[in-house]
Amino acid sequence: MNDAATLDVVRFLAGGHPMALPAGQVRACRPIAPGSESEVTPIEPLLGLDRPDATADHRLLDVARGGTIVTWRVGGPVTLHALSRGDIHPLPPLLAARLAISGPRALALLLSEGDPNPAPILLIDAERIESSPR
Repeated sequence: MNDAATLDVVRFLAGGHPMALPAGQVRACRPIAPGSESEVTPIEPLLGLDRPDATADHRLLDVARGGTIVTWRVGGPVTLHALSRGDIHPLPPLLAARLAISGPRALALLLSEGDPNPAPILLIDAERIESSPR
């Protein structure tokens, strides 16, 4: 666990876009059993995105939401990162008003190993994600 100056997040892809959930909301990440991919809810329709990324290496995330655990299929790679609080920014008001994605909380800049340029990711909150496809 990190100190108060950082936030642990679980990064993944949704519709090819980099997203992250606070690690405290994620209970487990596991591979999808062969042949069972269609039995699990993909996160993309819940976020309001068109379709799952067919090229992604999908994983299952067990996420704490509303006092229960829900399982969502997300695109990989799924990785754990510690974000500096200084790298997390509130959504600009115009973007927040126009963003069609369910569950947005903030934007963050994530520095990947070996890449000197930080990449933006959208931080989302499991409690704010729609419970059925939009």
